[in-house]
Amino acid sequence: MTSSWKKTAQIIAEDALAECGDNEEQAIEYIEEYTGWCSEVINTAEAYKTVYEAFIDDNKTFDIAKAIVESMAEESKELVLDIDKVIENLAYWIMHTETMNCYWELVNKNKEEESENVEKEEVIIDD
Repeated sequence: MTSSWKKTAQIIAEDALAECGDNEEQAIEYIEEYTGWCSEVINTAEAYKTVYEAFIDDNKTFDIAKAIVESMAEESKELVLDIDKVIENLAYWIMHTETMNCYWELVNKNKEEESENVEKEEVIIDD
């Protein structure tokens, strides 16, 4: 069973591909905007659930997001005492990481399909 945060990441990635194609810069902007407003980030209870599920089911994504949040905290040198904000920030980077992974999988899949279609067209033309 796929977690709701993974489903949301997939939907945002599909929308980013439809809207931006393989333009990485536009896709990143699109993903940053829509990830920042998804319920898995802005709803505190959902953010906790996203972080928990990523920690349990997707350590790679969790670890990437955690490293980003830790790096940002070191750079800012501000002590953040609001744990809800920390969790929401971590949930954002979990969603961002997963959405970007989904986006690139879709881009690569589309390129493979286009390549296969070109090869099929070439075979038909050669016959």
